[in-house]
Amino acid sequence: EDGASLKLVARKGENHATLAQGEEWHRFLNYWALHDGSNPRVLFTAKLRGQGVRRSNDCGLFFLQDDGDIVTLLREGDPLPGGCGGEQVGVIQRVAVDSQIGTYAVLVSVVGATRQTNQAILLGNCTYRDNLRGAVRRPWMAARKGRSHQENFGETGRIVGFRIPDGSVEPTGAGGTGLPNVVGASAALIEVRFSDRTSSLSSLLTY
Repeated sequence: EDGASLKLVARKGENHATLAQGEEWHRFLNYWALHDGSNPRVLFTAKLRGQGVRRSNDCGLFFLQDDGDIVTLLREGDPLPGGCGGEQVGVIQRVAVDSQIGTYAVLVSVVGATRQTNQAILLGNCTYRDNLRGAVRRPWMAARKGRSHQENFGETGRIVGFRIPDGSVEPTGAGGTGLPNVVGASAALIEVRFSDRTSSLSSLLTY
């Protein structure tokens, strides 16, 4: 809603400037209307179809900015942020968003990595520095499967996986409706599993 009228964000079967020529929106999975700011802002995940779209790149995370443009924050098949040469985003496994602030967390698989390092947690802030656009709102790598970890006064272990708890999105796909959420203004609460078969809830900073 934009004032007293409704504004179209995206429509199935249509192309948009953020998509390549021949690509179109196919299915909308989850969406969050952001409450920060006076202009409409929407973050959403969508499936794509069309020329050049394959199973390896048919899903993405998109953001309707306050200037009315839609930017691609992350897409399957993209180079992995902070990854080594040749590593790509595999499957976008889960997304969590703070709809008050615009911070978000993305759990992804990693293509081109070993089994010990094939998952990562990405964090971002899609309303960061409103006077800038595009790249500053895209996610960065916060944690990676396979990295060493040491608890206070404990032994050093290895991260073997992550989980973003579900339950923050309605069956319709709508998020930010008052359900429990793991992402806040300054941190995301992520379940981390370790090589010694223990797990913990870890706070990852979103700035």
